[in-house]
Amino acid sequence: NLRAMIAEVNAAGGEPLVLAFPMRAPATEHLKALRGLSGEVRVLEPALAADAFFDEDPVHLTAEGNDQLAIWLAAALR
Repeated sequence: NLRAMIAEVNAAGGEPLVLAFPMRAPATEHLKALRGLSGEVRVLEPALAADAFFDEDPVHLTAEGNDQLAIWLAAALR
């Protein structure tokens, strides 16, 4: 599915990007699959501090974590 979406963006004249959404403990197989696309598309892998996530939830970001992600993405997309 990702390759089909990448092809659609390319066909429309866009620049496709893939975001490996940050997690406190990333799923290695998921990251491996995304990194496998790196020759075809830019893969963004933001690394955020552990305190950017809720203590009891290693996937969802706190308000501060969302701010950190926005700052990271803004810098990466310049």
